[in-house]
Formats: sequence, C-alpha cells, structure tokens
Amino acid sequence: MFECPRSIMRFFISISFVSMLVLALSACGDATEEKAEDNDSDSNGPIQLEPDQCQNEEDLDWLHSELEPGETGRDFARDKAGDCGLGCISHSQPDDCAIRCMKDQGVELTDGCAGCYGHIVLCTINDCLQQCIDDPQSDICYDCQEDKGCNDEFYACTGDLD
Repeated sequence: MFECPRSIMRFFISISFVSMLVLALSACGDATEEKAEDNDSDSNGPIQLEPDQCQNEEDLDWLHSELEPGETGRDFARDKAGDCGLGCISHSQPDDCAIRCMKDQGVELTDGCAGCYGHIVLCTINDCLQQCIDDPQSDICYDCQEDKGCNDEFYACTGDLD
C-alpha cells in the first residue's frame, strides 16, 4: 500500500481547514450583512484614504488611553481589526464590514480613522490571507503586510500614532 508523506498530508489538512473556515464564514455572511444594514452608520461605501485621519484629539486620546491594565486603545483596535477582519473575509466589502464590527465591539474612533483600520484589513485579505489566517498578530502576517505595502498605507492614513 502507498504511504503518503507527512508533508503532503499536512498540506492537504491545512487546505481542508482553510476551506472549511472560508465556508463557515461564508455561511455567517448573511447575518453580518443584515447587521450592517441595521447599523445607523453614515458611511456609504469604502472610506477614501486620506493622510492623517487619526491625528485629531479625539482619536489620539482614545488610541493612547489605557482601557485595561497594559492595554491601550491602539492595542485594542489592532486586535479587533484582526478579529473582525477574519470574520469579514467573505463579505462583499470586508473593509466596511470590519469597521462596523470594530465599532460594535467597542472601538471608539472617528469614521476616517476607523477607515484606516478597515483598509489594512482589506489589504491583508487581498494580499496576505494565507500568512494571516491563523494569527493576524503573528510575525509572518506582519512581514507580509510590510512586504505588500499594507503597513505603509495604514501609517500614511493614520499619521504618526506615537
């Protein structure tokens, strides 16, 4: 009997897992879209990327605030962008979906600043999905975002957050 090498088996198991995840998220797409329609957001389509969207006092204060010991608003927004991005993979407008999801989960940013986070979600889905699907906060995901220009676009949009 033919024995399949472990590396090939792992590859097919990984592909199967990713396929199941995408299918599961697709099944949730209708609920996400319904929730988005119920949201009273005044956003009509993708938010245009303009520089320094997070440089106002309101956004900077929230991003630098300590929400919990050791967690700033910036940390919280980054984590929620990753979580929401995974939940919005199959959405027709994953950036808008992620923005609504982030705000629903307590991210308190203006539409312009939240749009920067939505855009990095879109860039990541389009260019780094394979590297980021297991852990959006991983080094391999960050390296891909860096290589594909997602981070440069994000920081041009937000302005200096330090």
